[in-house]
Parts: sequence; structure tokens; C-alpha cells
Amino acid sequence: MGIIGRDGMMGLAVVLGEDSSPNETFIQVASRGFLITTTQLRSAMFASSSLHLSFCRYAHDFLIHTSRTALVNSRAKIEERLARWLLLVHDRTDENTLNLTHEFLSTMLGVRRPGVTLALHMLEYRGLIRAKRSEIVIIDRDGLVALTQGLYGPEEQRLRTHFPFVLSGARTSEKQLPATSLGYAEMSENGWTDAARRLHPEKGSYI
Repeated sequence: MGIIGRDGMMGLAVVLGEDSSPNETFIQVASRGFLITTTQLRSAMFASSSLHLSFCRYAHDFLIHTSRTALVNSRAKIEERLARWLLLVHDRTDENTLNLTHEFLSTMLGVRRPGVTLALHMLEYRGLIRAKRSEIVIIDRDGLVALTQGLYGPEEQRLRTHFPFVLSGARTSEKQLPATSLGYAEMSENGWTDAARRLHPEKGSYI
């Protein structure tokens, strides 16, 4: 179990030479992204060894991330696991407000919903977050890091080393998207499809 944000991609099975994966993907926080077909992705990796290397490096980091999460979920206290997960989500968003439900967090942490509610109350009592229905506001990020007792450490931040322009402590997602309409057009010509516009074509315009 792991988190994918602007730092990465779904479909790592394709990068590793497979056509599909038995894993499921759930959307935690609404955002935007781009789609590309399997054929086009394979062609791009074949044409660029550096692109292929970047994808392989990300796949390696993601495998470490998922194995680390399994270890943490089996050994750490629930409030430490919750603090770590909130930090991981916060790394991949642009706001301090995270739209997460108790039920979804219980699934991600592998605990019952009442346990998540109690842990959220504990974090709120410490002044680290403010929580209400389907919304968690990060108040003290450093305090959350300290609460994890080292569970949010170097392994959780490997992607900062390999992809620092993407994970720089949240609120930098505009760097993931092309800065101009010309850049956007070039991405489209290379096979990328704006996932948000494909799903909701009536929303917004790119200028």
C-alpha cells in the first residue's frame, strides 16, 4: 500500500514489462493529471534511456515506500501511523487542508474507524491538526514529524532526492504542469491527455 501524487505515476506494471496489475487504485484527494497509452509510454521509454531510467528509479523508490508502509502499519502506534500518513499526503498536495474521511483513513492504516477517530482527537489535542467531518487541517507539520518517532524519515523522503522539483514540502504542483499553452500542446502531441479534462471537459480552460 502506498501513496502516489505528483511525484509519480500509476501503471508501474508497464514500466516493469507487464500489461496490467492486480492492484487497486483509490483517489484520496482531488487534483489533475495526465494520461498516456501503454503503447505510447513504451515508445517514449524506448526512445529515451534517461526517461526509462527515471521511471525505473521511481519504481524502486515506490517499492521501498510500500514495504516501509507495511512495516510501519504492523509495528507502530496508530497515532504515529496516522501522523506519518498525513505527512505523506501533505507532501503531495498544495494546501494545508486535506479532504480525507475517517473511513478512508481506516482503510489506509488497516485499523477500525473508531481507532482513527481517537487518533485524530489525540493529534488535535496536541495542537498538530484541526479535524472535522471529511477535512483535516495541518497546523504543526514539525510537530507531526516529531510525533512519528523517526517513522517519517529518510526512506519516506527518498523521492525528494531523486525528484526535488516535485516534492519540495508541498504547494509546488504548478511545476508539474507546462507553463504555457504551447507546452501544453506539445504534451498533447506526444500522447499525453489531460485526465481532468477528459473526465470533466467542461471544467476550466488552459491558457
